[in-house]
Amino acid sequence: MVLVKQSKSKNRPCNDRTQPLFSRSFPAGHVNSNDAHGPSELPRLQRSICLIIGGTLLTLLITAACLEPSPLGLGTHQQLGLRPCTLLEFTGYRCPSCGMTTSWANLTRGRIMPALRASASGTLLGVGSMFGVVWLLVSGARGRWFIVQPNPWIILITITTVSVVILCEWGWRLLTA
Repeated sequence: MVLVKQSKSKNRPCNDRTQPLFSRSFPAGHVNSNDAHGPSELPRLQRSICLIIGGTLLTLLITAACLEPSPLGLGTHQQLGLRPCTLLEFTGYRCPSCGMTTSWANLTRGRIMPALRASASGTLLGVGSMFGVVWLLVSGARGRWFIVQPNPWIILITITTVSVVILCEWGWRLLTA
């Protein structure tokens, strides 16, 4: 009987999928042994995701800029051939997203107060999208994070904040209707 001693290597295999999609960067000069792209270069998948999401946001902002904001504060989306808000039709209450397209259409024209009146949460998302477009497209094109890299806590806080604003705005609409 022959016993074979197996060495315990600290190196992980190349096909290890445990590294998150948006991972931490390393100090200048430090090369992550699991990263074949160098210390600050984004892998092709991350670059593609940045370009796709940035392009989608840019398309949404351009579409909003092409629409004439409804003076009612909602219903601008109907210019795209979409139906009126189903919740509003059946219950008489505005849904959480009512007014967001109108908000974006006003925001792209620099009309902040009408945008906020149409939808405060839509305005918040619109402003975030304007910054996000630049950040994502520049990061994707350069292959390195532009100004700041994504941080899971900041992303979680942002998503939570936007969700709370949407729910609070909807609650306010229901109370004041």
